[in-house]
Amino acid sequence: MLPHNEMGNDFWHILWYDGGAIEALLTKAQKEFTMTSKKVDAFLYGSIAAVTVAALGLSSFMSIGNGERFKALMLLTVFLAFLWSVTAVRLKWSGKHIFYAVLIAGMAMRVGYTIYTAVDMRQHDVWTTAEPGHWDYIAMLYEKGRLPDSFAGQYYHGPLSHAMIALFIKLVSLTGIDPLASGASWLQAVPCVLSCFTIVIAWKIARELGLGERACLTVELLVAFHPVFYMLSGSVNNDMVMIFFFFLGILYTVRYFNRPAMKHILMLAAAIGCAMMSKLSGGMIAFFTGPVFLMVLVNCIRQNRFAADATVMRVTVKQLTGQFAAFLAVCAPLGLWHSARNLIVLGQPLGYVPAPPVDGDLYVGQYGFQARFLSFPLSKYFGSWCNPREDYNLWTYMLKSGIFGEWEFDVPVLPADSLLLLFLLLTLVSAFWMLRYIQKREAHPILRCGFLILTVTQLFSYLQFNIAYPFGCTMDFRYIVPLVMPFSVYAALAAEDLSQETAWWKKAASSVLYSVIGGFCALSVLFYVIL
Repeated sequence: MLPHNEMGNDFWHILWYDGGAIEALLTKAQKEFTMTSKKVDAFLYGSIAAVTVAALGLSSFMSIGNGERFKALMLLTVFLAFLWSVTAVRLKWSGKHIFYAVLIAGMAMRVGYTIYTAVDMRQHDVWTTAEPGHWDYIAMLYEKGRLPDSFAGQYYHGPLSHAMIALFIKLVSLTGIDPLASGASWLQAVPCVLSCFTIVIAWKIARELGLGERACLTVELLVAFHPVFYMLSGSVNNDMVMIFFFFLGILYTVRYFNRPAMKHILMLAAAIGCAMMSKLSGGMIAFFTGPVFLMVLVNCIRQNRFAADATVMRVTVKQLTGQFAAFLAVCAPLGLWHSARNLIVLGQPLGYVPAPPVDGDLYVGQYGFQARFLSFPLSKYFGSWCNPREDYNLWTYMLKSGIFGEWEFDVPVLPADSLLLLFLLLTLVSAFWMLRYIQKREAHPILRCGFLILTVTQLFSYLQFNIAYPFGCTMDFRYIVPLVMPFSVYAALAAEDLSQETAWWKKAASSVLYSVIGGFCALSVLFYVIL
């Protein structure tokens, strides 16, 4: 292993990171927060799927709709989970009790939102008449079992999300139940289940990064109660499926960096390929995963060259080459076969994205570059909902749509603006802490530069997309939902790091930050229960 004082203080130290230090971080995190076995994980995932599907199925039979009694049940579930968490803290029970409480509360919000949000409410490009929407895509796979013969409307997308929903409702129909009757809420089961899974995946990412118990639970809390995942739970389009596999790709990227093994890189390849098969923009994770592969390779070369024990990495360059080849062999066909098929069979250009007409009411290109991209007018941020036909400032729209989508709600403005204020504060704290971690030599390399790369590439792509397609609908936060992960991680780290300082004002700042996080989650629950 390269001596610590020879590594230098520069950025490239990350490429030669001490593998033993990573193991120490992980061991510490494992000791602080231990779950039992893979059998528990299997039971957990099975329970999430079963409970979610059962709840949505029950709503179809009972026509619960947006009944106030069910919203009261949502609030009661979250409140009981909160009481259980407080009890666990007071009695010093293990962190897994709080983990399950947060998971149950987050699931209640997702399932509840899906039940009271009809399948034709707050959707993106699902039920269209002028051109085929996502429902037409699902119906073709469900009824005819074949891919579309054009790339009109939403047919240009990869088929995985639509195929998963079509397969699920086909299985439901085999039981004698009409999955398209009683509001067709069965269509929302797949995205709702996957949205619930993201709570667990986010927590696992935090553990893989070596975060302490409290920080892991804070990350879980922020992902569980981020409103964008409520909205995605009820969305029938392909966003949630792509985002689920994107999050899974982040998890296995970190796992592969920590423990370069064939099983991890194959899972990573499958996750990225499936993300791209749902929505081609899922391939953006390559800008995060690619540098990690480089880190692993250089780390392997240098440690095997300089370490007294040449088995520090427990993998050779030859083995890494085989792993990278296996990654390409799995990821490329999964992610690109549909684009290749449409190019050859239908003449669809690679990277094709249809644009609304420039003479339509969604066009915002008439506003200047500064007004759209180089300002943050608070008057556009507070006091109004997102309006894709009137708003034009990218950054205010981005944050607002992360909380409310592009919809209007019949609720008082005070809780809405309060939620926006807390989200803005947490975003600023998270961004500041991300930049601070560049200088933390002892931190995990993913925390030092990996998430920074992910954030920059996501925002750059988002900015470029809005320059190329100057329309209100392209500003939606749903195009950059993976940023919720670094947002949650650095907000959690800021609160935990400050709490460990000796200065009184830093401890006080930690308490304030934890209060802001708690207030954000509480307002998120209340807002989406009083809709």
